Amino acid sequence: MGVVPPGHASRVTVTGGVVRVGARFTDAENTIRAPGFVRVDAGASVAISPAWRLQLTVDNLSDTRYITGG
Repeated sequence: MGVVPPGHASRVTVTGGVVRVGARFTDAENTIRAPGFVRVDAGASVAISPAWRLQLTVDNLSDTRYITGG
């Protein structure tokens, strides 16, 4: 884990999010149902210049298996 030098904290941004999708049908006839899921995401970025920002985002931190479509 890195340490942010004094005076540079405003250059660093940490983000996070939770996505919840309920159970839903995956076909036009509404006969196939996909279960709901919860996904946790996180990210961090640092300004490397006034015009550029370096960003890392990780989706699905818990490695949850889910169906995205039918």
